[in-house]
Amino acid sequence: METSQSQDAINFKAYIEAGKRAFDLGRYEDAERLYQKALIEARREKANGFMSPDETSDNTLDAITQEDSGKSRIALVDDPSFAEIYRGFGEIYSMQGSWLKAEDALKAALAVQEKWQQDSNELAETLNKLGQVYRVEGKFQEVESCFRRALSIFESHEDSDKVKLADTLESLADLYRLHGKYDQAEPLFSKAIAVREATLGPDHPTIGAMLQNLALLYHAEGRYDKAEPIYARALKLNEEKWGTLHPSVAVILNYLAELYRLQGNFPKAEETHWKALKIRQTALGLDHPSTAQTLSNLANLFHIQCKYDQAEPLYKTLLEIRTRDWGAGTCMSPKF
Repeated sequence: METSQSQDAINFKAYIEAGKRAFDLGRYEDAERLYQKALIEARREKANGFMSPDETSDNTLDAITQEDSGKSRIALVDDPSFAEIYRGFGEIYSMQGSWLKAEDALKAALAVQEKWQQDSNELAETLNKLGQVYRVEGKFQEVESCFRRALSIFESHEDSDKVKLADTLESLADLYRLHGKYDQAEPLFSKAIAVREATLGPDHPTIGAMLQNLALLYHAEGRYDKAEPIYARALKLNEEKWGTLHPSVAVILNYLAELYRLQGNFPKAEETHWKALKIRQTALGLDHPSTAQTLSNLANLFHIQCKYDQAEPLYKTLLEIRTRDWGAGTCMSPKF
């Protein structure tokens, strides 16, 4: 009987691993429960088994986050073993869109790691995740600080995960791009692509998204000659990864068509927009917002060329779609 409690108890690390598996399968509620059990068992183990019945009851499953005036609070335990549990909660809440709870959990993980895992790769990963949460919340100064510090840590370790290094470079670059800081974004995008190519090979499918972002940067700067071949390479990688009729292919075709329009290459722009429209109509449906966007772009292309007979039916179709979506009285219905 003396050994029954120890035999029945499951090590908290086993709950963590089970929680990770549930998370990877998209079973976030199960993952949260498993991390809650990991938290209870970790507390039990760190207390050498001496915990009151109240402390180990099912009522403590929600102890990790408690609502207080609309904000969540973490019951912080100052021990390195708990950082992984807190970060697990942060990832779950991020996927569920519970951003305040995610921020709170990741800050708890960070607080523990700052003391016990200073300048470690694990701390850099937590900074990355917290930066992504701050970005959703619109806390852009905090975003930059997290990404820059994570980047500094990853670059200081020869054994760091190069893919995570590339992801951090891209995250920081994309932040700068969205804020119009193109001169800061460009070298980071280029380095991110170089690191990923060296690690995974030049034709790895994940490189396509990075190429697309770099092309968008050149596009926004008006450097069309640099953007076009990068769009073309991203398009090739996406077609190889997803097939020629996948919506992600239509996204790049849409950007590429607009690039041709800005260059004054209207025949090429028209051909590319038609390709994008066909994909979106087939894959997403006639009434999908992305399909409507391509219709709008194509109608505008005909409009600026004074091809009114071709623009008119597209505008009418677009108007029907927008009216069904938003109602006839909305100010968002197209006005010609």
